[in-house]
Amino acid sequence: VGGAAVFALQGVLPWARLGALVAAALCIIAWLNLSNDAFDAATGVDVSKPESVVSLTGNRPLVFWSSLGFLAAGVTLLLRQIAATGDSRAPLALAGLFLACRTLFNAAANLTTNELINRGKYLYLNHEAVGYTNRFDRGVLHNCFQFWCHPHQDWWRLYDEGDRAMVRSSRTVLSIWSPGLLLRAIDLVS
Repeated sequence: VGGAAVFALQGVLPWARLGALVAAALCIIAWLNLSNDAFDAATGVDVSKPESVVSLTGNRPLVFWSSLGFLAAGVTLLLRQIAATGDSRAPLALAGLFLACRTLFNAAANLTTNELINRGKYLYLNHEAVGYTNRFDRGVLHNCFQFWCHPHQDWWRLYDEGDRAMVRSSRTVLSIWSPGLLLRAIDLVS
């Protein structure tokens, strides 16, 4: 659609740029599908799916790291296209977008940036049987509400409540809508 719009406005179709954008999109879609296969294999969802790339190769880490290679290739192609526009603000806008997305993810997961990066080192963010477990995480909606509307909490009380709720329910996650499940899957694959 973008290529047709450019052709309609300028009468010429920039095939090289269009090809690079299509290649970047294909790389990002490959990353999405391969990483999904790797995460599904880690949870056992794809056990009965012979078409899964992990089932076909029998090597979950290879599929995961290949997916990251596709992501890097797709992002590199996109960044090169942005740089080719000559607008010096574009890289700064992308960096700002990355930081904003990471901050929103942290709010949704009820984590600080330090906790996100060092989650494997903090005992209060780990469980001996499953690894990453955040006793502060009550699900995306609750976490975001808490972040934006009630940022000053009694964290010790929240930790104790979360720990008691996990013990009472015999679960290692307080909400099925937890971004922490994604972090746990990443930790399992890497």
